Amino acid sequence: MCSNPFPQISIVIAVKNAHNSLQKCIDSIRCQTYQDMELLIMDGGSEDGTVEIINKNSQYIAYWESRQDRGIAHAWNKALRHTKGQWILFIGADDTLRDKLVLEKAATSLIQASRLGKRLAYGKVELKDQKGNHLQVLGQDWGKIKERFFTERDEIPHPACFHHSSLFEDYGPFDQEFLIAMDYEFLIRVLLREEPFFMDEIITTMAFGGLSHHPATLLQTHNEAHMALLRHGLTCRNVKFTINHLAYKILGALLFFVGEKAARWYLDTLRIVSGKSRVWTIDG
Repeated sequence: MCSNPFPQISIVIAVKNAHNSLQKCIDSIRCQTYQDMELLIMDGGSEDGTVEIINKNSQYIAYWESRQDRGIAHAWNKALRHTKGQWILFIGADDTLRDKLVLEKAATSLIQASRLGKRLAYGKVELKDQKGNHLQVLGQDWGKIKERFFTERDEIPHPACFHHSSLFEDYGPFDQEFLIAMDYEFLIRVLLREEPFFMDEIITTMAFGGLSHHPATLLQTHNEAHMALLRHGLTCRNVKFTINHLAYKILGALLFFVGEKAARWYLDTLRIVSGKSRVWTIDG
């Protein structure tokens, strides 16, 4: 048995055509004070200079490839064949680790999680706008979000989620049928049977914008999340569920009949009603 209690952490980035953000993401990993980590980058055949950035940083990358894939789930599953860490973190090219101490703090929490028999540990994500201004922090203790998690709402921010490698041996890989909500579907599989460990720390910073925060993407995410719940026999027909489902149906109708601009105003109206600041129409 290894005398070193601190685990190796594998960080996986799935990327395609993200030359404007990838270097910043890599830099946030390179500067970590925690040394027992590895970086893997799965590029889906970029044509915008992303591969040049990967090549420039190859000395810091344990494994990378650039070839067409069948989506994020496929890229993550391919990466799993090459990861060596006991714990695996999946982040996007638009994400950054919050500061240089993130992994050092996380490693201590992961030791505690292992001692408690927990194989899924998650923290918080800070959401910022395109100018770097703070919007909100996502992620709460499991006891507060458990019910909502299984009723159409993905309450665990996946870019702040550490997976023990044994989970993929026991529960299988990510389901490639899901193009966006593959992380939610996998977490459902796990959390129906196991309890996660919550780390009260911000792990990752995400920028609001781009394709991942397009109204059509939000609608598809909702539809896939609903499909994931139904696949596992989880259905909810309370008032909150009905209102939430209706809100997404209206979003879909606006996108189809009126267009993206109207959909963005609709989404921000919902945010304002719930006491949040607008984010969808800042530039519009």
